[in-house]
Amino acid sequence: MALHNDGGFVSGDEDPFRIFNANEGARPTLSPAVTEIAAVLKTHAEALASTAHATTTLVELGLLTALDPEADERLRVVDHDVARALNETEIITLYRARAIGLLHASLVSLSHLPWMAKAERLLAKSSAPRPKRKFKAPSNTPGANFLSALAEAQAVESGPLHINGLKS
Repeated sequence: MALHNDGGFVSGDEDPFRIFNANEGARPTLSPAVTEIAAVLKTHAEALASTAHATTTLVELGLLTALDPEADERLRVVDHDVARALNETEIITLYRARAIGLLHASLVSLSHLPWMAKAERLLAKSSAPRPKRKFKAPSNTPGANFLSALAEAQAVESGPLHINGLKS
């Protein structure tokens, strides 16, 4: 992406949509908002080749299947059965293609779909949902928030789901 100031996009500090900042006689610089957007786009562009390689590896190993074969074929998810049957060579191939994280993230995300569907059904029955449980205050230990939330989510998932007095 290239941005230039030929179009006169320099504007005052009060303009929330400015692209460039005027620098009193010096060349204009990108505004803070555009700098943030440019950084995100740069990160995405740098990761594109790696992501394409990882995704191609998942496809080549037969790990991706259509989410709904009767709908858009382009929407694919990891096939749990194929993932479960991976041999050591295939796992090493995934690791070298940096696709293990992508595979794992997909499996974790998909494992939440049944719970989310159950919650949606219960929320549809309720007029004002309120969680019954309150989560504990965050800990300062690195990773503790994630691990606590994961443990608590597993405990909740193992039992019935309660939303606003409704029970699954």
